[in-house]
Amino acid sequence: MNKYNNIRIFLIIVLMGMVSCYFISSDLVKEITVGVLIVLFGFIINEIVFHTNKHKYERNKMGLFKLFPRIFIPKNKYITNHKSIIRIKKYFRTVKEKEVNGKYGEALRYLRAGLKVISEPVLVESLSMLLYSNGEIHKAIENLKAMKVTEAEAEKQKNILLSVCYRKIEDYPRALQCLTKVSELIHDEKKEKVRNLSDIAECYYKLEKKTNASPNIREAYRIAKKNNYTEGKLYIHRILLNYYYSQGMIENIAKVLTSTYTLLENFDVSNFDSYGKLSVNSIFQFERKLVSELLTNETIRRSILDNEFSDQVLADLEIYFKYREENHEQTKEAFRDDVKSTVLTNLDQLDSDRNPPIAS
Repeated sequence: MNKYNNIRIFLIIVLMGMVSCYFISSDLVKEITVGVLIVLFGFIINEIVFHTNKHKYERNKMGLFKLFPRIFIPKNKYITNHKSIIRIKKYFRTVKEKEVNGKYGEALRYLRAGLKVISEPVLVESLSMLLYSNGEIHKAIENLKAMKVTEAEAEKQKNILLSVCYRKIEDYPRALQCLTKVSELIHDEKKEKVRNLSDIAECYYKLEKKTNASPNIREAYRIAKKNNYTEGKLYIHRILLNYYYSQGMIENIAKVLTSTYTLLENFDVSNFDSYGKLSVNSIFQFERKLVSELLTNETIRRSILDNEFSDQVLADLEIYFKYREENHEQTKEAFRDDVKSTVLTNLDQLDSDRNPPIAS
């Protein structure tokens, strides 16, 4: 039994006692009793109104939470003090203050405003990107699934990000569903077409459906080559390297790596778009895996030495590995900077003017 029920029981007992006093007491006591009864009745009515309003507020509050699903906010230092994030948090602090003071109408207004802002597609997209980079993939998926979009471009971006998340957790059938939606929303954007076809091919490769993958990867490369889209070629190389490695196709790996090095010799990685940097980063990781196996696999080491190669060969490989390690870190940092820049730009674009003022 909570304290509010105890208060109600106490008031009922007092009320009954006062009524009894009215019938058995003198005129003076009767007048005092009437005054107290009026006060008690007023208090009870206020209680009824208060709890009716609170119940109505809780019902409307639950309705808003159904209309605006929960959005996860990642813990990244560079967004914690951003004005848009501070504003959102202030909305919800104000809601709690209004609830405590029983101002349910105002609390509902601030709650609606806060939920509306946090559900903005550009914000949900940004927060999901950060969750993904933090390794919180399932939270990123929940955010994206909750994202309400009305425009084709936003729908396309939502499904692109969802496909990335699903591939990360190896749910390739769902990734393919998202990528199919994306392909329906792409018109003449050649670069997007290259990436979409490549991603579809990668999913089919992972599902061991090479016959489905091959036409997509060939078409992607044809478009990338025709439009001189270097980052697109590297994007395709990344997918092919991983597939050939899983199949033990060493000659194919050598051919793709040779083609990759030719591309990287003629271009500055720092000028690549985010997909190009992602691809180069993944290729560096792939190289690390190969070189690491080469240096640690005793059979391969003995084979090198048995063929009259000197220990210098292995030493040179170790130096190469160290160089690539530094390159890998630089590229990874550049990719993180791209994500950070995109997120901060999106947060800056949030239109805070249309939101109601926040109480100080």
